[in-house]
Amino acid sequence: MDLDELVAAGGALSQLGAHDAAAEILAQALALSPGNVDIMSSLASAYEASAQKDEALVLVRQITQVAPTHASSWFQLSALLVESNEVDGAVDALKRVIELEDTPAAYAALASCYGEQGNIDAAVSLFEDGVLKHPTSGKFHFNLATMLAARGRKKDRKRAVEMYGKAAALDPETRAEVLQDLAELHKAMGETDKETLACITSEEL
Repeated sequence: MDLDELVAAGGALSQLGAHDAAAEILAQALALSPGNVDIMSSLASAYEASAQKDEALVLVRQITQVAPTHASSWFQLSALLVESNEVDGAVDALKRVIELEDTPAAYAALASCYGEQGNIDAAVSLFEDGVLKHPTSGKFHFNLATMLAARGRKKDRKRAVEMYGKAAALDPETRAEVLQDLAELHKAMGETDKETLACITSEEL
């Protein structure tokens, strides 16, 4: 088979869930076109799906060197590093993703890594930056509220109440979930917020 046929066959096998076979075919394709980032990415995904994590990690590292602006590869690298218990490396990779694309998913993954490190202050700072960059995003306000509530200082909890309120106003689709979390926070603070409880009741009707 020529290069195009190998790539097509590898893609078809991946869609069928035959990831080991797909990896073999895509490795042949890569041998015909070394440095082809698309083929490298497909092969890395096939390796990962077939539990060949070490091979996937090596290849994804290569992709980030060949194509340093390929944000999805940095994200994939971070996930593989987390699985390998290399959280510090995953943090660096996710910071690179945010530099390139600044997506909510990258922020959430990075906050999770900070959580693994026990560094909740860094997670709070991360979402504070996210709120500044995305002032109309309910998701960022919600995540900041969650991190502030988790840190648990008195002033953090008060600010979390404010952030939950803004999140509920900014994103109607997640309003019910946000209000539930806000009610739980009020409960943890030893308070009863009748207005929030009324809103939750109206959402459930």
